[in-house]
Amino acid sequence: MAKVVENERRGRFVYRKTEKGNYVYKLYAANHKVIATNGGTYSSLGALKTGINSVINNAETAPIEDWTLVNVVEQKCPKWVIFLDARGEYRFRLLASNGQVVCTPNDGYLSKDACKVGMKSIARTAATAIVVADED
Repeated sequence: MAKVVENERRGRFVYRKTEKGNYVYKLYAANHKVIATNGGTYSSLGALKTGINSVINNAETAPIEDWTLVNVVEQKCPKWVIFLDARGEYRFRLLASNGQVVCTPNDGYLSKDACKVGMKSIARTAATAIVVADED
């Protein structure tokens, strides 16, 4: 039987430097599927790591501001925002305490419940994820 390495069962924030000199990350679940990205770019490695730490520290406890409701209850940042995209799919963003997007999914969801499950998956994965540089 093959030895299972502890990190193989954990999520991973994998970051890289873009051709323009900015930094981006992807959050991979333990099954190696991308479940979120940073939703923008960071000008430095330090700023990227601050953004990742915001996801780790806030994803589980941030309140939800649901833009799909008629009467939206505004929440203080950090917060999750749920909205409908141009295709009519549910999406979310995690906003840091400064209001900047620090986490967003790659794909939309067909239901609000599925969207919320995606948010919980990110919170669970981020809590124990390791941060590594892309090897490519």
